[in-house]
Amino acid sequence: MKPRNILAGLFICALGAGIPTQLTLAAVVDIDWQAPGDAKLMLDTDTGMQWLDLSVTANQTFNGVVAKLAPGQTYAGFRVATQVEVLTLWSHAGITNYEREWTIGQYPAVSDMVQKLGPTTMIEPGLFTVATHTIGMVDGGPALDGSRRWATELTYAPDGVSTRTSVNYYTWDVATADMHYSTWLVRPVPLPGTFWLLMTGIIGISGCCRRAHASWESGVQISKR
Repeated sequence: MKPRNILAGLFICALGAGIPTQLTLAAVVDIDWQAPGDAKLMLDTDTGMQWLDLSVTANQTFNGVVAKLAPGQTYAGFRVATQVEVLTLWSHAGITNYEREWTIGQYPAVSDMVQKLGPTTMIEPGLFTVATHTIGMVDGGPALDGSRRWATELTYAPDGVSTRTSVNYYTWDVATADMHYSTWLVRPVPLPGTFWLLMTGIIGISGCCRRAHASWESGVQISKR
C-alpha cells in the first residue's frame, strides 16, 4: 500500500473517532456540565469553546462570579468571555444583527439560543411589553468605569417572528445581583488523550511511510534498469 493511502486511512479513522477536522460543520449544541442530562453547557463546534448557560450565573454579582473562577471553586477552568467572543458565538448560531431594533429573520436562531442559555421574562414599555430574553455581562467593549460591565441581550417576542439583540446598550453594576443579569463564562475544550496518542501515531507512521516510499521508489528505479 502506498503511503498516501495509509495516511488517508488514518484521516478516516480520525473522523470516526470524533476528532475535529475542517470537514465538520459549525454548530452550537447543548452538552452536559456536572451531571448527565443537565445540558448546562453549549459547545461551539467551530471554535471548540464551551459556554456555561447564563441561567447558572443569574442573580449573582459579577464580582461574586469572578471570585468563583479560582482553582477549586465552582467555576474553576472558566473565564469571563469578551464581547468579541460572544459575537463570534452568536454568528456561529446564525445571529448577526445586534442593533437593538425589533427585527425579523433571526427568530429561530435567537429563540433557540435563549432557550439553551436559560430564559427570563422581560416586562417593559414598548412594542412588546412582555417578551423572553437572556442578558449576560462580558469583558471588553467601549470603555466603562470599573464598577460596570456591558451586558449583551437576546430577546424574542411572543409573535413568533420578532427579535431584539444588543451589545452596547445595557450596562450593569458589578456588585449588584439581579435575576435578569448573568455573566458569560467560557472555557476551551480540552483535547482528549486519545487525540494526542493518535497524532503521535500519525507522526510516527508518516515518518515510516516516507522511508518506505523512498525504498519503494528506489526499487522501482532498479527494476527499470
